Amino acid sequence: MNKIELSVDATYTCPFSCSFCSNENLHALPNMEYATAMQCRSFLSGILEVYDLPCEIAIAGGEPIADVNLEHIIGVFSQLEDCTITICTTGALSKSKDYWIGLKNSGLSRVRLSLHSMDDQICKRLFGNRYKLSVVLKSIENILASNIGIDINFLVTAINVDCLSDVCKLMQDYNLNGIRILGLSKQGNAARNWDTLKIDISESDLLNMKQICADYNVNPVFSGIGNINSCTHADQNGNCTGGRTFFHINTNGDVFGCPASKSIKTHRIGNIYSNLTQGDGSHVLANCPVAV
Repeated sequence: MNKIELSVDATYTCPFSCSFCSNENLHALPNMEYATAMQCRSFLSGILEVYDLPCEIAIAGGEPIADVNLEHIIGVFSQLEDCTITICTTGALSKSKDYWIGLKNSGLSRVRLSLHSMDDQICKRLFGNRYKLSVVLKSIENILASNIGIDINFLVTAINVDCLSDVCKLMQDYNLNGIRILGLSKQGNAARNWDTLKIDISESDLLNMKQICADYNVNPVFSGIGNINSCTHADQNGNCTGGRTFFHINTNGDVFGCPASKSIKTHRIGNIYSNLTQGDGSHVLANCPVAV
């Protein structure tokens, strides 16, 4: 245990219709308000006082760059010491270089960009018809021009399993190094589209993906790939850290041990406006949708 991790949803607004979206029953919730972000910071500050560790904050959604308050939310968390702030985005909304500079000046450290194929038609099958790869490529250029680092999220499904090499080639072209290769979580739209999306990854498949990354000088982190590797948020013994050093907070302040379970009411730990007791992760691990 060498860091505290917090995942925060800024909004559930999203113009896309992703076939794997896990935000079931959350779209009616409002965008995160400034006061809620301040309360999230207080919640996190209390945890940091206990552990005295650096923290990593990932702001997601929905599509966070669809939220007009994103700059202010980043600014709230940037007041924490020894804190790295990342946003998780498709990058598929057109934003200027000045927009990204504004986010950087507010305290944004990195962008974690979801890019699952370089084939526009495959992208549309995954993200919906409003997704345009050309907009994503322009976003990459604007983000890098703003001196913000980029890591890639690559979700492995039956639709795009052969697309990793093309994504790694793009990363090499833009001198990007970090990629998170993720297993599919069986909830929300992914559960409804499970027969189309599900893929069984073997040890040889995993070795092949590692070799592809090596060929393009890309550094992979694998998370939740079936029974082959554990979640990246597990401790050295493979135990879930949800509710101990890893938390997720919805836009209304509801706290969960993991974003993979944020649509599952029985996994709710509490709310940032009420007293919370840190868990042992068992309530999250027992029915973890990533492990399905």
